[in-house]
Amino acid sequence: MEERGWSDVGYHYVIRLNGTIEEGRPLHRIGAHAGKRHNSGSIGICFEGGLTPAGEKWDEPLKAQLIALGKLLQMIQPVYGILRIRGHYEVSTKSCPNFNIKHLYILWKH
Repeated sequence: MEERGWSDVGYHYVIRLNGTIEEGRPLHRIGAHAGKRHNSGSIGICFEGGLTPAGEKWDEPLKAQLIALGKLLQMIQPVYGILRIRGHYEVSTKSCPNFNIKHLYILWKH
């Protein structure tokens, strides 16, 4: 990261392919995960991705990641109150995977 001029990961949490939740940037620091206007007052959560554990191309979160997201949201909601889930495509023009996380999460929960 330092070779690119970054001090650390821009996300507060990273959810690995197997659903492991890793802490990234401390929550007391503003993230660097979305467009500049959207980093302040938000918690950045990133899914590891691009390939499945079997090495197949995949641009959407895996079931284990959606389960982990649910657990993470349950953990942070009592501290931060009502949470609004927003996908990267809603706050940035970067060419990252641009799936509709709200739609996928709602489908998974039902």
